[in-house]
Amino acid sequence: MSAAALDLSPRSRLRPPLVRLARPGPIGLDFGTERVNLVQFSRGRTPMVRAAASVAYASDRDTLLDDSRELAGLLEPVLRRNGFSGRRVVVALPPGRVTLRFVPYKRTPGQDDATAIVAALADQRAGLGDAVLDYLPIRPKSEEQAERAALVAHAPRAAVTALLDVLARARLDVAALEVGPVAIKRLIGAVHDHAEGSKIMCINFGTRASFVTALWDRELLLDRNVDFGREHVLGVLQEALEVSEKEAVRLLERYGIGVTPATGGAGAEFAHALHDILMPVFLGLAEQIKKVLVYTAAETRGGAIDRVYLLGSIARWPGVDRLLERMVAVPVETINPFYGFRSVAGGPVDAQFEPLPGIAVAAGLALRGMSGHE
Repeated sequence: MSAAALDLSPRSRLRPPLVRLARPGPIGLDFGTERVNLVQFSRGRTPMVRAAASVAYASDRDTLLDDSRELAGLLEPVLRRNGFSGRRVVVALPPGRVTLRFVPYKRTPGQDDATAIVAALADQRAGLGDAVLDYLPIRPKSEEQAERAALVAHAPRAAVTALLDVLARARLDVAALEVGPVAIKRLIGAVHDHAEGSKIMCINFGTRASFVTALWDRELLLDRNVDFGREHVLGVLQEALEVSEKEAVRLLERYGIGVTPATGGAGAEFAHALHDILMPVFLGLAEQIKKVLVYTAAETRGGAIDRVYLLGSIARWPGVDRLLERMVAVPVETINPFYGFRSVAGGPVDAQFEPLPGIAVAAGLALRGMSGHE
């Protein structure tokens, strides 16, 4: 994403190569649905995972983001005990504090994208007079079009300032603010460094809505929200089983959806019961995914998505990837944001960094400024 509007850092000076090899990158900081997620890479010929952590909120996200003392109290032990270096962070603007808008626009001869996008927003009477704006052009490589589109992020200036104040009082040095789709785009580009022509869809599960991002040859093709979220899934299960939300989460994390435990018995019965209860809910999601697949094919003259990645809270429930794969007939897998990376301690990244699907956005944020992953 164009960083001009939201990037808060001056341009860094060139450093000697040996210094850059040893220097840790920024900490990617993502305030997820249930947890705050942090990832840090070290710079080198290729980025290496230095530290990662995911910790549950003591109260809820909005309360934490309005209280610098609570934020500092939550983060201080995490930064101290998990091997993080420094306090420089790249932060994802949380849902509810930023709006993403798909904006079609036309460029006249001699006009740049930014001017054309502002003109299109004015035509839409978007009312963004006191907002912080940033945009990411959407250009399928399969065709250069006179008609273009952009993903535009806008947030009230007062809300952005308030968030920066809270982060500063928590002793965090904010290098930049970003939005989730930009971090996901950067992460997928890094994970697929050696795969040409990757055509990827990512589904980031949220509380009340989820967000679908389509990447075509590493370029953003589409980003939209779908009417499907953790709250609705848990509500259906709570009503069917007459259990609390906490118990519903425990059942899903333990038994999954349609996953038969190796031991069989009561565990298998629970897994299949959860599958039967939630199948209609996921069928609704599958229909929305299919619509995106049709749109993608139309925009790329018949191109097809190669793979669907799942990330976020729902992706942690065993069996969700296999269930959706059967429904949409496209390979679906829960993302491992550290696939192909090594740790600074040597060797591949191990399970100490779980829950992996939930920290994907933080990993993408942490890659900002790394060679080839701007």
